Amino acid sequence: ENTDCKEAFVIGGGEIFSLAIKEASKIYLTRVHTTIDGDVFFPEINTTEWELGDKRDCFKDEKHAFDFTIEQWKRKG
Repeated sequence: ENTDCKEAFVIGGGEIFSLAIKEASKIYLTRVHTTIDGDVFFPEINTTEWELGDKRDCFKDEKHAFDFTIEQWKRKG
């Protein structure tokens, strides 16, 4: 409120994501298409509260080791 900033971004970890998603109106999510051992993941997106807007599939290349999808979700209502 005290700045001219239009958006703020939360970049993790898991507990921070869980807290921030309650206040968020938009989610920019990158889904990397591979299996990685880990113990922290983004919370499940509840599709009764969120609507998928833009979605872009990207493919591995010299800069990216894996295929990935960029999704933009908007809170319903």
